[in-house]
Amino acid sequence: MQEMPHHDYNATLDFSMATFSVNVRPDTGCEVQAVPKRPIAVEIGGQTRVDFLVAPPQSKDVQVYRVKVFRLLGSETILQKLEVDNGALDPFPFHNETRAYTVVLDKGADEARIRYRLRDNEQRLRISAGQEVLTGSRRLDEGTASHQSSGEVQYQDATANFMLDAGFTRNVTVTIQCADPTQASIGTYTLQLKRSNCQPDKPFFDPQTRNCVNFCPEGFYRNLVSQRCSRCNTNCKVCTGLLSCKMCVPDDVEFVYVMQPDGKCQAQVNHIYARYRWWCLGLGVLLVFLVLFGCVGICTFCCSRSGKAGEKKDRRRYFEDDLEEDKQLLQFPPGRRLGIRVDSSRCAWEDIDGPLG
Repeated sequence: MQEMPHHDYNATLDFSMATFSVNVRPDTGCEVQAVPKRPIAVEIGGQTRVDFLVAPPQSKDVQVYRVKVFRLLGSETILQKLEVDNGALDPFPFHNETRAYTVVLDKGADEARIRYRLRDNEQRLRISAGQEVLTGSRRLDEGTASHQSSGEVQYQDATANFMLDAGFTRNVTVTIQCADPTQASIGTYTLQLKRSNCQPDKPFFDPQTRNCVNFCPEGFYRNLVSQRCSRCNTNCKVCTGLLSCKMCVPDDVEFVYVMQPDGKCQAQVNHIYARYRWWCLGLGVLLVFLVLFGCVGICTFCCSRSGKAGEKKDRRRYFEDDLEEDKQLLQFPPGRRLGIRVDSSRCAWEDIDGPLG
């Protein structure tokens, strides 16, 4: 019996994945048959196959989809992918069974960016770099991982950067430990990084322009050991070494840069209060005393006005009393006798003229 034409797909399970499920979304109007509804178990290192049918609308042609699923053993110590973005592998292309490679970096590349992809997501990887021929090594910097465009659980690419000066060689070792913790399988890949040297007429590499130069730009000095333009110390504009600054950067609005005895440039705050601290304190104290004197003067003025108003009222009251006494004196002059005549029907008093006896 002739086998029906089919579409083949392959899937790989990590060592820690014991089962898998198939999720099918047919096109509009199509019908799907024989799709497993439960998770399917796969043995360690084993494989299985799942076939299901898709029937287009109003058609008798049935399409067969076949998915082969493999499960890893957990002892794998290989990589799916290993490459250098700014260099070429030798031998090329990468093969997971080839363990040693030579990489020649591009002329303008100041560092090697190594990109790799694990065979199993549970694998543990460590990248270490040896020293250059004449200089020390640089610490590994973790890069950002790039994601694949489709699939559910995908393998991710990761990157690691390593500094390499012009004219030097450096060995990088990639160590992979298997995903099964009960096994002690370890595998390694070795990359020998090489970089061509600058010409004798332009012996120093400029990291800003990525070209070989004879004179380094401002803020850099000629490093004879690494044959490159190295950056001066912080806030230094002209220097002959990392600890020998000749000129600091110009002052700005916020800071003033002062040369120190040890050859460094120290940034000092360029604020008015910081530069004229005692002047500002004296001015503040003077303003406080002026405010206090002003308050005392205002209080004294208000109290004096209220005192004068009360004095005027007292003088007016005394004047009215004196005026009343004068009226009584005019009405009853001295030498006249004041008498009282009592009547039986009413009580009244009247003046009795004559001298008092």
